[in-house]
Amino acid sequence: MFTPEEREAALELYDRLGSVPAVVAELGYPSERCLYGWIARRDGACARPRAVRYPAQEKAAAARRVLSGESCAAVAADVGASASAVLRWRDAYAEGGIGALMAKGDVVAPGPRADAGALPDDAGELKRMVLELQLENDLMRQVVELVKKDPCVDPTRLSNREKARVIDAMRGTYSLSCLASRLGIAASSYHYARAAAAAPDKWAEARAAVVEEFEGAGRSRGYRYVVTANLRFAV
Repeated sequence: MFTPEEREAALELYDRLGSVPAVVAELGYPSERCLYGWIARRDGACARPRAVRYPAQEKAAAARRVLSGESCAAVAADVGASASAVLRWRDAYAEGGIGALMAKGDVVAPGPRADAGALPDDAGELKRMVLELQLENDLMRQVVELVKKDPCVDPTRLSNREKARVIDAMRGTYSLSCLASRLGIAASSYHYARAAAAAPDKWAEARAAVVEEFEGAGRSRGYRYVVTANLRFAV
C-alpha cells in the first residue's frame, strides 16, 4: 500500500518525464500497471500511451551513453524507454553495432544525410574517423564479453587488472599505446597488472581450505567457525 505522498511524488515525476517506465525505473515503485491506473484516475482517461517505435539511431545513441558510463536508469528516463529496453539495446549494439538495432521497416535512405556537411572532405580524415569508430565499437564489444564472463565486473569502473585483460584480447589488432590511452591506463600500470595476474595466488591453499571446511560443515557454519578452524593461515 502506497502513501498519498508516494503517489503524489510518482505523479509529479511522471509530469516531468512523461514516461511511466522511466518513473518506475527511477523511483523503484509502483508497478507500471499501478502507475497507469493512478494517472487514469487523476486525468479521467486511459493513460497508457501507444507503443513508441525508436529509430535505430536513437537506440544506438542510448547504447553508447550506457557503454560510456552513464547510468542505465538515467538514460532510460531521458529517452522515455524502460531500463530493460535500454540494456537490450546496449548488448545488441555491443555485439553487432547499429545494424543489430534495426527493426523490420527501418531503412537507410540513399543519398546524402542531413548532417553530411559535418563530414570532412579529406579522405585521410574520413579514414581516421572510421578507424576511431571501429576502435570504439571493438572496445565496447570486448568490455561486454568481460562482463559476460565475470558478472561482478563494473563496466563503468574497470580495474587496472580488468583493463589489462581487455588490452590483451585486442593486442593483435591495436597497439598497446592506442588501447592504453583509450582505457586510461599507463603502459607501466598495464605491465604491472598483467604480471600480478600471472603471479601465483599466495592464498590459494587458504581459499581451498576454507571451501573444504565450509562444505564439510554442510554449508551451515558461519565465517567465525570457518576462520577459527583455519587459523594456521592467519597472517
